[in-house]
Amino acid sequence: MDKTRLIPGVITMAVVIALVIAGSANAFSVDLQPDSKDTAGQKLNFHTTLEDAHNVSNIEIKVGSITCNFDQEGNVIGACTGVELKKLSENTNNFGYGKTSKNFQYKVTVDRSALTPGSYTLVFKATTDQGTSSDSAALTVKAKGK
Repeated sequence: MDKTRLIPGVITMAVVIALVIAGSANAFSVDLQPDSKDTAGQKLNFHTTLEDAHNVSNIEIKVGSITCNFDQEGNVIGACTGVELKKLSENTNNFGYGKTSKNFQYKVTVDRSALTPGSYTLVFKATTDQGTSSDSAALTVKAKGK
């Protein structure tokens, strides 16, 4: 058997296997951004994008002692005070070969009156049939008149 013909075949097979494994990865991402650096006003707004997400089963938003859960449409699951979630858009991309990608955009609104003055981290965590992914952003609540 000629080894010079075997090596390229093995390399080709390894590349094909790597592409098949990489193509079946189920990763999705979350990107959370404040609307602006300005913290004036009673409500703080953040925009978030879920990229390449499928079947969102739960969205959890935590800030301070507040934890709220929402469905894919932005409806509250259970009780929630001080945080709102509004679904802005849902886009489906079809790449052919049965591969589709969904991107969701949401607006998160935090009512600063629900929090005492201080520094907080807002955590946005999405759960899908692909697993979970999250992102966070810092926010500061100042005392009235400051």
